[in-house]
Amino acid sequence: MKARTVDQSIDVQDAIDSPMVWVLEGHRAGDNLQLQTLAEGIGWRWTVKKLDWQKQLPIWTPYYSRSISLKHLTPASRSELTPPWPDLVLSIGWRSVPVARWIQKQCTARLVHLGRPRASLSYFNLVLTTPQYGLPSANNVLCLTGPLNTQSPTRLANNANAWQNRLLHLPRPWTAVFVGGSTPSLKFSKFSAQKLVNICNDHKLKVTGSLLVATSPRTPRFVTEILRKSLDSPSFIYFWHTDTDNPYAAYLALADEFIVTNDSISMTQEAALTQRPVQIFSLTQKNKALRELILNVDKKIRNGNKTLSQIYLNCIRMGIIFPPKSPDKYFKELHKNGQINFLGMPLRYTKKVPLIAENDNAIRAVYKLFEQKRLN
Repeated sequence: MKARTVDQSIDVQDAIDSPMVWVLEGHRAGDNLQLQTLAEGIGWRWTVKKLDWQKQLPIWTPYYSRSISLKHLTPASRSELTPPWPDLVLSIGWRSVPVARWIQKQCTARLVHLGRPRASLSYFNLVLTTPQYGLPSANNVLCLTGPLNTQSPTRLANNANAWQNRLLHLPRPWTAVFVGGSTPSLKFSKFSAQKLVNICNDHKLKVTGSLLVATSPRTPRFVTEILRKSLDSPSFIYFWHTDTDNPYAAYLALADEFIVTNDSISMTQEAALTQRPVQIFSLTQKNKALRELILNVDKKIRNGNKTLSQIYLNCIRMGIIFPPKSPDKYFKELHKNGQINFLGMPLRYTKKVPLIAENDNAIRAVYKLFEQKRLN
């Protein structure tokens, strides 16, 4: 159990008197890091409640999104959800929704959800979302330009100091290559893996230097094997594992430029925040024609008949339907602002618009919930 009871940036007595925060962690490391970043930024007492699921992960249904239950959790996970109850619950991912609502039923906790809950937005005091989810506006919805920045300046500096001597033998410039994996809409095939290797090897011929490669929890095993066998550039390759030190933050701090697969908005966001060159490697889209059809229908309904549009948006607000996820919106916006380029496309020489992390906006929105509570 990971817990933090006192934030070092605030007075000890203030920390003792501050609200208690429960962080509902799930099975995705990146999601959990987003939650921890928000909890640390808020600066109150917080503790992790790990959600472990029985047998297999729950499958989404309209009933599931409306339930208030712990029945899908293991007995050990349920046993952690006991008094004293929290003042604030941070959740992410639709599977956590029935659990967060069950906790709120036991007390008066405020619920803050990151991403898209696939449930009625009215269940939450605050939803922190991003454009890719297409959620309509509402009083309790704050749309951020991108995910929270999980890499603080202190963390970057500490990781740079820890790893620099291990990388100094590699010739400059250093190109960090962040490798993700398949998603519901993208496929990381063997063809894509070999194409990425070829691009990296060609990149080395053009700019010399070295590659700093890092895979992620969802990188397929065959991709790591292709990287291991086929990269012929001077390189340091990290294959993700829970029991080893991860140089990802050090790469962010030390690399001169980046290549990032387009399955991860978080990795793209954190690379772009360095203000150094970022190139995106696009994976193969699954069911491309069908996805484009659904996105076009979504767009036409939103921009068409006003009455139909309002009905559609209200159905999304109520969790009856949920719009298609569209990460392309995020990448196109960054490309338009000169913050990234796509591999294989001509480089854009536009004036770069600085990318600014919105952690502070998210934190202020959480604080506002408790200011309203005091006024009430």
